[in-house]
Amino acid sequence: MKQLTLLSALLARFVKIFSAPQRKHCAVYIMGLIFMIKFRSIKSISEDYAMTDQSALNHFLTDSPWDARRLIAFMQYEIRPRLPRKSVCLVIDDTAVARNGRHIEAVGIHHSAGKLVKGHCCVAATVLSGKERYLWDVRGYAPKKTCAQGAFRSKVDIAVEFIESADVGCTSVTVLFDAWYTNRKVVTAVTERGWTFIAAINSNRRIFIGNRESRVRNLAKGPRDYVKVSCRKNTFKAAKVNAFIPSLGEVALFVVKSKRLGTRYLISNDLTQATREAVRAYAMRFWIETEFREVKQHFGMGELFMRKWQGVQKHWALVALAYNVTQLARASLRRRMTTGAVLKRLRKSVRHSDVRKIICKTLSWAA
Repeated sequence: MKQLTLLSALLARFVKIFSAPQRKHCAVYIMGLIFMIKFRSIKSISEDYAMTDQSALNHFLTDSPWDARRLIAFMQYEIRPRLPRKSVCLVIDDTAVARNGRHIEAVGIHHSAGKLVKGHCCVAATVLSGKERYLWDVRGYAPKKTCAQGAFRSKVDIAVEFIESADVGCTSVTVLFDAWYTNRKVVTAVTERGWTFIAAINSNRRIFIGNRESRVRNLAKGPRDYVKVSCRKNTFKAAKVNAFIPSLGEVALFVVKSKRLGTRYLISNDLTQATREAVRAYAMRFWIETEFREVKQHFGMGELFMRKWQGVQKHWALVALAYNVTQLARASLRRRMTTGAVLKRLRKSVRHSDVRKIICKTLSWAA
């Protein structure tokens, strides 16, 4: 009963931005994403929780006049008060969702886990602060050849939009991203907001130390004042060098070595950044990889197939909402539980017939 009331209260806060007919479809869809353990489909969600055919739910995703961006903005509004005002990490990355079929909009070839994948690409931002972590924003990246004239946005453009529009209610924000996003546009966007970034950088980048030109990889050679850093059951040794990088400006550059992971290079626009703090902060970037794995494994990010690009992006926005509802429930249950453990507990304690009660109670509270 406690979980039933908790989920109804959490979901009612979000579905109220929809029109009355749309609220039921939203509640049904979110409950389907959370409680369906095996393969998810619009048909199975409709039959199990809406007790109707799938046409209405399919219309809700593909043709119903609601805006995914408005849903995400409202989701951010609800998450913001839960973030501490002192410091927040904003992590930006992208992931590919394999798709292979005819007449599927916005399909392209994307890098994923060291290989090429044919399908869709989602660029996402997550916010981290202490034990709180939420999917802050998700947007689809469509290859240029699939976009109308003037509508194309590169992954870098999307990342810049994340940074420029992010209102996390905190003045001390550290943005974390990998080497793909380490370029002038992203760095300038972070700097103009007065924020700090810590990012990976490729070993072949050209740098200047004083008047001497070199390459990043050369910093790993010869003696350095390395310090030992223990982080997430790994031990690193790291050294700091202030350098100038064309197009990026003056940065603090960190050489990070590990027996298991080899040599990595990080940079920050905070020239006073301590070595240990920089390495430990960048290690927080792995959470977005964890979230990508969780939304694919538990919330059907890559399992509900549809042809229309608009429907795919709405689906991703609802997946983000389902994930964040689960994170809010985790905070109310036990903070140290993993997302999978929270879902297991919810699915064990809430019977199949009770899911419909959650939907009914959600709709009555949102009215």
